[in-house]
Amino acid sequence: MASYKDSKAVPVACRQDDGAGLKFWVEPGRQSQLFGTEAPNWTDPSGDKRAELIKTNPRRRIWRVRLGELDVYVKRYELGGLVGAAKSLFRLSPVATEFKNYRLARSAGINCPEPLAFGQKGFRGMGGPSVLLTAAVWPATPLDVYLAEHGMDDELLRLLAEILGRGHRAGLLHPDPHLGNFLLCVDAKGQRQLVLTDLQKLQRTRLGHGDKPVAALGRAARWNLALFYCSVIRHLSKTQRERFLAEYLRVVRPEQAHLDRTVGQLLGEIERLVWKRRQHKWAKHDRRCRFTNKYFALIRLGGYWKGSVFLGRKEVIPGSVASGSKFTVSQWQRALKDLDGLFAGGQVEKLRDSGGTLLVRRCLQVAEISLSVYGKLVRAQGGRLSRVMNLGKVFGRPALQRAFEVGWALARRQIPAIVPLAWLAKGKGVDAGSEVLISEAIAGGKNLEEFIRSQGEQVSGRQKYLLLKELAEKAGQLAGALERHGYRHGDFQPRKILVQQFLGGGQRLVLAGLEEIRRARWPNKSDRLDMAVRAQSATQNWAQISRTLRLRFLLKFLEQISEPRNKWQWYWQQIGERAKGRIASKGAG
Repeated sequence: MASYKDSKAVPVACRQDDGAGLKFWVEPGRQSQLFGTEAPNWTDPSGDKRAELIKTNPRRRIWRVRLGELDVYVKRYELGGLVGAAKSLFRLSPVATEFKNYRLARSAGINCPEPLAFGQKGFRGMGGPSVLLTAAVWPATPLDVYLAEHGMDDELLRLLAEILGRGHRAGLLHPDPHLGNFLLCVDAKGQRQLVLTDLQKLQRTRLGHGDKPVAALGRAARWNLALFYCSVIRHLSKTQRERFLAEYLRVVRPEQAHLDRTVGQLLGEIERLVWKRRQHKWAKHDRRCRFTNKYFALIRLGGYWKGSVFLGRKEVIPGSVASGSKFTVSQWQRALKDLDGLFAGGQVEKLRDSGGTLLVRRCLQVAEISLSVYGKLVRAQGGRLSRVMNLGKVFGRPALQRAFEVGWALARRQIPAIVPLAWLAKGKGVDAGSEVLISEAIAGGKNLEEFIRSQGEQVSGRQKYLLLKELAEKAGQLAGALERHGYRHGDFQPRKILVQQFLGGGQRLVLAGLEEIRRARWPNKSDRLDMAVRAQSATQNWAQISRTLRLRFLLKFLEQISEPRNKWQWYWQQIGERAKGRIASKGAG
């Protein structure tokens, strides 16, 4: 990788007249096509009528240019400045590296676009833009777009296994194998083909050789499969995942493809790696809630109040008005300048008022947007014990700050929960240690217990049973989603679950009580059983839920945590024994 001149590409003097001063290296036989009299300005083809802009971002732009019988992809990198110059001292430019990677992949039998030429300025592209030219794959559809409309079939599974298997057998790993980098095209005979793109950071490795079938693939290859599974796993059932791995092993290790136990071992290990990868990725995004990116910000108010506020995000949360809006810190300061008035007045509806906690519901005007919000105030208590607890907050995070971060962590994982908008804590003064959490209110505002009671008065008989069946299954899915993502709800009660009703009909269960949700360790069987017992004991407190509906709750819970349905009897027995033990301990107490 120290030089690109060993690729046998022919250097051609740049014929551009825009003052860019690029020097091109062209594949043999392509000079007349790419640099003829009708050739466009490859440095910047945006002004040409034959050019179509496909993708743009701050670092690169991609055009498709129709050049007679040849369609060309033009990828222009913007890597100027001191950082780009410093990187060029120690490694090749991105276009030279990607050009060599395309030639290397095609020599290994991987279906990818044909590299045509690349151009750069000065020494290794230092101090200016660089351009890569490849043959266009047209017409083509990104695989993620195709699967969203048509779904996965056996032929696509075989093509994916073949293109990944050939790369791994040759020791080539794509560091970003998401579905958007696979292009699906159909030739003149109607045969479908997959084309792998974006090979700038293609990695070379040497696969290990061991006695065990799984170890023969090498850890790097297994991690690469896990990266691929992170984007494709939602489109595949368990049977399809096993079929994909069987085809993959047939390509990578033909002499061991007949071993059935290899598929099961490899699938179990890859799914564990997928879980680790997701946890690492999500944990990295969860830390952004601490006002370290453009979606959250630090806010300070009078009276020694400070905390975090939500400013906006790309993804809109279903049923949330605030997630699709944009705010500024000054707008939040004007909306929250009177915290005492936020929890008092005629427009405030008190939902709970205990000795240390006040929960209200009201409308909050933020700029031109009127939001229905929940306001939760946790007062600092006096006494020696409370002073010790307030001192402990110096070394840890306050409860409502954890709730603010957990709410956005659940939103990232698409688990229905109330949306936190602002968190404030008082550091000094009379009420030092008090906290405030502002969350977006749920339409309807009824918890699950109130909803079942009110609906039970309106419907009866078969309709009531179907409603309770739907709610029990959705509650099981919600508890299972928490467990699958490594979270535990310390008080999974109906009063901590809100019901969101939609205008077109249907309900959605939304988690509340975010301060009682904690991260869990690696989920083993004992932890899953403990969560199942907690959730199932909560359903036993529902007066309307029968034994059959609790069983449906358990089946949906096991489905979410990928446990076989035939395990329900063991879980049901263990839940009954633990429930009897809890009742006996409470009676003895």
